[in-house]
Amino acid sequence: MPVLVQICIVIATLALVVITAAMLVVLLHLSAVAKHLTVALEGWSVQAEQLALELRDLLSEARGLLGPSREVLSRLHTLGLRVETLSTAVVDELEGPLVSSVALMRGLRTGAGRLVELLVARVKRSRTPRNGVDRDE
Repeated sequence: MPVLVQICIVIATLALVVITAAMLVVLLHLSAVAKHLTVALEGWSVQAEQLALELRDLLSEARGLLGPSREVLSRLHTLGLRVETLSTAVVDELEGPLVSSVALMRGLRTGAGRLVELLVARVKRSRTPRNGVDRDE
């Protein structure tokens, strides 16, 4: 074999050894990182389990409150319907008499105003000078 080919094979073998050594170093670093991640994830998994348990408790309490709140809402709805019916009945009963009362008050005000106008006109006529002429004569 020529010397040049042997030198190339030796250089290639050395390069392969260097690459293999670098790969081992990288793999060792990756192994250390994986250990750290495993420890961190174990801590997180415990926290995640605790969080899941707390969420289950919270949801069960919310479900427990949902039934009574629906009952309260149903009662409020029924009460609202009763109030609406009662207010409609009150308005229906009071509307006619109130309209009549308002019309009567307007009529009385108009009549009283007309009466006052006539009285004022009569008083003005009785106070005007008649040049000594008396009505009775």
